[in-house]
Amino acid sequence: MSKELLRILKTPFYWLIIGAGMAIRLILAYLDRLYRKDLFWSLFADFWSKIGAFTMAVLILVVLIRLFSMDREYGVQDIISSTMLGRRRLFWYRQFAVATGAGIGVLLLAAANIILSAFIGQGITSHDQWITTFFTRTGVALCGSVGLSVVAGAICDISKSQPVTLCICGIPFIVSLFVNDDVVKPFELFWFFRYGFFTELMRGRLLQSMPWFWVIWYCTIPVLVLAIAIAKRKERKEL
Repeated sequence: MSKELLRILKTPFYWLIIGAGMAIRLILAYLDRLYRKDLFWSLFADFWSKIGAFTMAVLILVVLIRLFSMDREYGVQDIISSTMLGRRRLFWYRQFAVATGAGIGVLLLAAANIILSAFIGQGITSHDQWITTFFTRTGVALCGSVGLSVVAGAICDISKSQPVTLCICGIPFIVSLFVNDDVVKPFELFWFFRYGFFTELMRGRLLQSMPWFWVIWYCTIPVLVLAIAIAKRKERKEL
């Protein structure tokens, strides 16, 4: 797993995406200090709602899941498939590496947001509840990001195509950002679009409505997709 994780961390795009996300945060934090000083720390706590969630989605779908399509892109898929041992282990190593890479990304963004906000927000009165809120939302965003990374990695392994996975996982993520939660009702199509993917969790928001349903839902999705990926690998004799 360490080799796969190092491969991720050595990818320049990994750091470029995190840097781009924090550059946007730096600009917005500076503008918040100038024009919305009274809301500065509440906006600090709301980091995951927009910039953080979008940065993590791009990081996962552009950089992390590429591990699962890399073999086909480099033309070594047949060589790996012909080996007698290690194919199952490689699959799980990559899943753990992608999930760990997502977790590291969340922690890096959280740490950078704290440092930038503390530097730019010097002299602005802070309240402890904003810090507590931020850490709570960071924990929720971590769960959502790891969940998306596992599901997207399994889908990429099934399709062996990063662009296909980008469409399958990216479209629900984008659509959910534009669905107004005030007009959707439980079990409607757009209700599932709004809450049924990992977007809401990646935005650091706990699902208050029907929490037990969503706990079962979000536990079932990764298990189901992983089961399909394993079954597909058995069909291709890659396990």
